[in-house]
Amino acid sequence: MFFTDAALAGTKGFSLVCDRADVLAELVGAQLDERRLALELLTLGVPHPLSGSPMWKGVHALPGGYCLTLAP
Repeated sequence: MFFTDAALAGTKGFSLVCDRADVLAELVGAQLDERRLALELLTLGVPHPLSGSPMWKGVHALPGGYCLTLAP
């Protein structure tokens, strides 16, 4: 599960949640994190704790063992 705090088109900040980081990044217009991409390309396996992090700035992964609860 991935989430972001977004402010789109001058609206107040709100949270978006998606099960795919690439889709969420496209929706909010997130930029690729060049340092994270370089690390991925230079190593065979990204070391912990970066192994589960998305490659887009502002998109965050929900840590394992946690659940997401949305209130109206």
